[in-house]
Amino acid sequence: MSEKQRKALGITEKKKVAVNGISFTARSGEVFGLIGPNGAGKTTTMRMLATLLAPDSGDALYNDVSAVKSPEEIRSQLAFLTTDLKTRHEVHTQHHVRLLCRTLPHTKGRCAKAKKSSSLTSSA
Repeated sequence: MSEKQRKALGITEKKKVAVNGISFTARSGEVFGLIGPNGAGKTTTMRMLATLLAPDSGDALYNDVSAVKSPEEIRSQLAFLTTDLKTRHEVHTQHHVRLLCRTLPHTKGRCAKAKKSSSLTSSA
C-alpha cells in the first residue's frame, strides 16, 4: 500500500493485507468488475491476475494456466490497463492503447480491429 493510500485511510503500519481469500470465476465473453472503496484490494487483485505482482499464497488460473507457475504465458494472453498508472505526464487512454498495440505482439489483430471500429487513429 502506498504512503498516500495509508495516509488517506489513516493506517500507520506499513504492511496491510490487501487481498485475503478471494475467489471468483469470470467466463469468456462476460464483463466482470471489481467494486469497492479505496484500499479494498481491487488494483492489487488485478495486478496479481496480470502477473505484475506475485501473491503471497494461492494462485490464479487464466484459461487453466497458473499465474504463479507460468506468468509469461499469462502475459502473452492478456493486457492490463489501469487508470492508476504512475506516469510523469497525464496520458489519455487512447495513448495507452496505442502503446500496448505497438509493444505487445499478441494484440496486433485486436488492435487493427479496434482501429477500424473506433477513434484510434495514428500509429497503433
